[in-house]
Amino acid sequence: MTTGILALVVIAFTFMFPESPRWLALQGRYDEAREVIAIVDNVDPQSEHVEFILTSITSMNDLSAESASFSSLFKYGKEKIVYRLIIASATQLFSQMSGSALITYYSEQLFSTVGLSHNLSKILGATDLTFKLICCAIPFFLIERAGRRKLLMIAASGMSTCMVSEQSSC
Repeated sequence: MTTGILALVVIAFTFMFPESPRWLALQGRYDEAREVIAIVDNVDPQSEHVEFILTSITSMNDLSAESASFSSLFKYGKEKIVYRLIIASATQLFSQMSGSALITYYSEQLFSTVGLSHNLSKILGATDLTFKLICCAIPFFLIERAGRRKLLMIAASGMSTCMVSEQSSC
């Protein structure tokens, strides 16, 4: 029930978020795009900084609009789109196969099964979710410093080690 309430809060706040400046520029709504860029960067909407960002966005939109198509997802060209698609899909697949979503969903029942009280089980389940939230914030600060590839390889190695040690203990 708590998860459902949290989901409703997220949905309610989603409608308060502004549209992406890239999407607004793509739709030809440049004044709104300027406003969003100004809010995000905390500058005046008529500043040179906003104009530079908006010009960059529109030029990127023009570039990507020329080559964008559904079939381009499955082509291995200069942008390596299919490679990126495979990495993203594999990361999600491995995340689900590791059972993290299942453990999160059933954590309260798992803790109750091992003999913990109902309240303690709820607290530990919430602690598990809070820990995951905190851990998800770590890459936000590390990606630009360490690089995406290096972090992905370290995480994959750690997950592989955990899965091998789990299999050998059974």
